[in-house]
Amino acid sequence: VLVASAASDRTPAVVIHRAIASKIIETCSDTCFAAAKLSSMDGYVVFLSLYLPDDSKSLESFADAINRVDACLTKLGARGRIVVGGDANVQLPPCEGMVGAAVSGRYVNSRGNLLLCFAAKWNLQLSSTFSTQSPNWTIMHKSTKQCYVLDYVLSCGGSCSTSVMYDWDYRSDHRPLAFDFSIRQRTHRKPRTKNFSTPEAQQYIQNCVEATGLATRFS
Repeated sequence: VLVASAASDRTPAVVIHRAIASKIIETCSDTCFAAAKLSSMDGYVVFLSLYLPDDSKSLESFADAINRVDACLTKLGARGRIVVGGDANVQLPPCEGMVGAAVSGRYVNSRGNLLLCFAAKWNLQLSSTFSTQSPNWTIMHKSTKQCYVLDYVLSCGGSCSTSVMYDWDYRSDHRPLAFDFSIRQRTHRKPRTKNFSTPEAQQYIQNCVEATGLATRFS
């Protein structure tokens, strides 16, 4: 019923089936994201489609995009369930509790630190990286045929399973990610906190601040 996609070249979009259009509470969009807040039986859920600057752009532009996405989630509310999906243009290595083995990175650079800092702040797990699907690449460069994982689904507050759709006739070097997300939870659930509990997540936040000097812009 919901698809996060690029409606045109490098333009994120959230497409919602008309059957649940009445559930839309609020929307928010920018050049690097589009988001919709929907009501559910026991709260609300925010779906956000993401497109972050690639490595041909400056770290400052990447950080600015992360900050704008962060401001959008702050606007749409910090207590709902969240699903973020899209092209992050970052390779990541595994990290216990946050990032699974379905990745292509070997180390975390400054962009990766910013993305993981954002995920830690909003208690988001990179759900798609815990997939057992093989292969698991999300982009194949047209010229070199090298495969990478640059696209992710991040979620919190509900179960989320994902798969890369290799069999779709999709005119892009990226492949779409499908996800099943359950938003039905206990009515009297404990409120979600915004602090990721793992030491790895806290270390990423510290590294982000120390390595990029962006503490005054991203808190």
